[in-house]
Amino acid sequence: MSEGWSSKVVYRLRKLPSCISDPRDAASLLSQAFSVPTDQITIFSLADTLDRWEDPPSKVLTLQLKCRPECLGDTKANDTSEWSIQIPRGKPNEMMILNTHFKGMTVLSSPPPDKHHAE
Repeated sequence: MSEGWSSKVVYRLRKLPSCISDPRDAASLLSQAFSVPTDQITIFSLADTLDRWEDPPSKVLTLQLKCRPECLGDTKANDTSEWSIQIPRGKPNEMMILNTHFKGMTVLSSPPPDKHHAE
């Protein structure tokens, strides 16, 4: 574990493939991408992206890591950092975007349309 790294940092992952349907699927995919066991990944939220014109559509999630994957390098956890992560079994240019700065909107849930309520 790198000096200054903390397992308490919450990350946001964007551009997650839309075929990922639940946190268990997401943890399995990230386990492959980060080369860490699934029990080292805690998924807090998984939702559809806000960009309805995105092609292909993707999802966004929030997570914590109990160990530091090598692909994150030696950057301290409290740095506002962003990483491009290759999607396992994806096309060569298909990348997920992991960050700690949370700039912009982060969707936390995607209820079915019939469950949306507004006043």
